[in-house]
Amino acid sequence: MAKNLDITVYLDFYGEMLTDKQREYLDYYYNDDLSLSEIANNIPYGEKGRSRQAVRDVIKRAEAQLIEMEEKLGLVKRFVSVQEGLNEIIE
Repeated sequence: MAKNLDITVYLDFYGEMLTDKQREYLDYYYNDDLSLSEIANNIPYGEKGRSRQAVRDVIKRAEAQLIEMEEKLGLVKRFVSVQEGLNEIIE
């Protein structure tokens, strides 16, 4: 599964809109760089026996939600635009 590194930025902006489980799995996967198997074996929710595929499904759904939020709200796009404008002013 290829990682979309834009997700890390979307997670910063929209992470609080996800469930605790989605947010935690994405954090493990993107920020801690754990594999799906490592996440499945270290789940803190008492869901031992959770399969690698189940972890992948949670991550994929959460990624899709973050992308949809960005498409609808555009906060990251606006933030980048403001940052670029500030950089132009500074230069």
